[in-house]
Amino acid sequence: MLEWWKTLWATAKPEKAYLNGFDLEKSELGRVYYIIGHYIKKIERNCEIEQIKIRLKKSVHGKAFLHEIKCIAETKQGILNAIETDYNIFKALARCLEKIWHESEHKSRTNRQIR
Repeated sequence: MLEWWKTLWATAKPEKAYLNGFDLEKSELGRVYYIIGHYIKKIERNCEIEQIKIRLKKSVHGKAFLHEIKCIAETKQGILNAIETDYNIFKALARCLEKIWHESEHKSRTNRQIR
C-alpha cells in the first residue's frame, strides 16, 4: 500500500499547463504538477483559464541554482503575467502562481464593480 504522501505527489500534468525548461527528476515534477494543479483550481474560481505557460530559467550563483519562473495565463478576462526568482524552485513556482491568482481575483472584482 502506498503512503498518502506518495499518492499526493503522483499527480498527472494539468491539461491547461505548458511547461518550458522543466528538465527535473520525476519526483520533483510530481511536486511541480501538484502545485500547478492546486493554483489552477484557485484561479478558475475567478475566471476561466484557456492556457497557462510556465517558463523556468536556471542560472548558477556560486554553488546553488537561482530559479527564475515566468508565468503567463491566458484567460477570458485577458492575459495575466507574473515573474518570481528564488533559490527554491517550489517556493518560486508557488509565489508566481499566487501572484497570478491574486491578479485574477482583482480583475474579477473590478469587472463586477464596472457592471
